[in-house]
Amino acid sequence: MTVLLEYAYTRTVSDQPHGGALLNTVKAASYTVDPVIEELIKITPLPLAAWNVKIRRQWGLTDYVATGAALGAGCGLLEAMTRFGLDTAWASASRPAAG
Repeated sequence: MTVLLEYAYTRTVSDQPHGGALLNTVKAASYTVDPVIEELIKITPLPLAAWNVKIRRQWGLTDYVATGAALGAGCGLLEAMTRFGLDTAWASASRPAAG
C-alpha cells in the first residue's frame, strides 16, 4: 500500500506543469512526504482494531501498546532486511564454527 501511494504521489507531482523531473520529485519526496506516508500506513492496523467493536471490548491498553510495538519492530526488521539483506560484505562470524 505504501509503495502504491508513494508511486502515485511522485507521478502526480511530476506530471504537473511546474512539477519538474521525476528524479527530482522522488528525491524531494524521499525526505518530505514518504516518511509521513510510511508512518501512517504503519499505524493503520491500530485504529482499525479500535474501530472493531468485538476487539475493542476484549482489548485493554496493554494490548494496543504491544500491538504497536510489534508493528514497529516488524516494519523495522523488514526495512533492515530489504536494505542490508544482500550486503554480504558486512557479514562476520560472531562465534567459531562448531566441530
